[in-house]
Amino acid sequence: MSNLKTPHENIKSIMAYCNRDNDNGNNGKKFLTNHLKKLNYTPEKIIINQNNVMKKFFKNIIEGFSTDKDFENIQDTYQLWLDSEQYIKLKETTKNKEERFNYLSQFLNNSNKDFYDKLTSDELYILGW
Repeated sequence: MSNLKTPHENIKSIMAYCNRDNDNGNNGKKFLTNHLKKLNYTPEKIIINQNNVMKKFFKNIIEGFSTDKDFENIQDTYQLWLDSEQYIKLKETTKNKEERFNYLSQFLNNSNKDFYDKLTSDELYILGW
């Protein structure tokens, strides 16, 4: 996330979306949990993201193998993964997402407005603001 500042300056927009949610019956824990899924903060979404990043990394390496002998060095290939920028960035991203999930989960039983007030501008944008 590039901007973790809250609360938001544009309270009128938040209220407009809260009114829209109320009009559409979009309230409650299930509705707000879907927002966490869309933000890719749920444990399931985090694991899917980790797997996709790792698969892409290994796919690129495996496609570069020219002989069967390359497969003998699979431990070296795994060490390449652990030393890679992608892995380091993935660990940091995962940690940040887990922290945001844990923080925002505290507000799932609150009103939509309380939940939206805890989101960053970037997160609100992802949710379609």
